[in-house]
Amino acid sequence: MSLTPEGEAVVERARHILGEIEELDALLRRAKALPQGLLRVNATLGFGRSQVAPVISRFVRAHPEVDVQVQLSVNPPPLTDDAFDVCIRFGAPPDARVIARRLAANRRLLCAAPAYLARCGTPQRRHRSWWATPASASARATRPTAPGACRPAGERASAAKR
Repeated sequence: MSLTPEGEAVVERARHILGEIEELDALLRRAKALPQGLLRVNATLGFGRSQVAPVISRFVRAHPEVDVQVQLSVNPPPLTDDAFDVCIRFGAPPDARVIARRLAANRRLLCAAPAYLARCGTPQRRHRSWWATPASASARATRPTAPGACRPAGERASAAKR
């Protein structure tokens, strides 16, 4: 049995296409093996300086073909801006479109000076993300907004201009 001239043409073209696919596969494997290009990273200021910057520094030394732009900000931009490749945030992702991965636990410790507790009361139970004291109306959260201030959540502080 033998192929028709058309069948031989199809086989020859298929071999050519398969060869190109193998070359493309090898090219992609090489690209994955050696990171290169621009990586844009955003993180909060404090966490970025203490945790992210040292990791980025080690990464750049290990992968000199990667240019890294790091923006540390007090008020991080929305994730929907698409201005960054990696954004490091605390808490749950804002919506299902964001691909998120837990990096570490974020334990927080709330401390108070004895004099502050004497003025504002000792926390009795946890309420949302702040502690409620008997002095706070309806056990609302007490959140100090200025040094030495103690006022129930929702009550605004006023600042005098100097």
